[in-house]
Amino acid sequence: MKSIIYTLVAIILFGMVATGLTRKPANHHKIIIQSTESQISTSSLTKSVDIISARLKSFGVEKFEVTVIAKNQIQVILTNDTEMKLVQKLITQKGVLEFYETWNYLQLKQLLKDDTQLLSLMHSKPPRDSSAEIGCTTPSQVNLVNDYLNAAQLGQRYKFVWSDLFEKTEVCLYALKPDERNGALLNGSAIERMTAKTDSKSKKDYIDINFKKSAISLWSDATKRNINKSIALLLDEKVLMAPSIRSEINGGNCEITGSFTQRELRFIAAIGNNGELPVGFVLLK
Repeated sequence: MKSIIYTLVAIILFGMVATGLTRKPANHHKIIIQSTESQISTSSLTKSVDIISARLKSFGVEKFEVTVIAKNQIQVILTNDTEMKLVQKLITQKGVLEFYETWNYLQLKQLLKDDTQLLSLMHSKPPRDSSAEIGCTTPSQVNLVNDYLNAAQLGQRYKFVWSDLFEKTEVCLYALKPDERNGALLNGSAIERMTAKTDSKSKKDYIDINFKKSAISLWSDATKRNINKSIALLLDEKVLMAPSIRSEINGGNCEITGSFTQRELRFIAAIGNNGELPVGFVLLK
């Protein structure tokens, strides 16, 4: 009888060990975000859940759960390994996309009457006169540069923004030309589709943008008057890219390259294809 009991115990123990070896628990990553507004409607929360879910799916996250857990909080559970920093940005970015014309470095120098103080605050070499990039520096210097620009009082014709969306070691300053009517040339509502692609020959990553029919003529006119100049694409007041326009772009389609990884381009496309969140969100944990 004892031998039977010992045999049963051994079988049970072996089964427990075998189960532990073959069934590893899935990696669960829990993220909680909270709206920046204390009062948020149920419809806005529901819409936010739908947009966040669509963004994650577009980005390529296969297994996830997005649920409302409080009156102004949303929980996201990921059940597979992914790049968490990008995902955290993906679910908290408001998603405001805008296109702006830019001032170049020479034009800004002339406005500043060759004042060298701005350049001294930058850690990079002076850019080309035709460059839309005014200068680059470390994130720790941004406030000093902003203080200088505010004191300079350059007027409403200049809108200064930075390019630190992906937390690079260096951030760059751009001077934008606000449109007289509504600030930006075009916004995200003008975009039909954004697609992250890789050129089969050069192996370079790029993003393909298709504009809606209603925006094709506006984009064509904008590119025509900005040949050999740059048009900047912004996401939530940060410059994503500022490509130089080589010729008038007709047909509502354009390809933009930059120093981005394929995952970063997929991030941009996931934002662009799924609209703006109705409210802002911040990361809790």
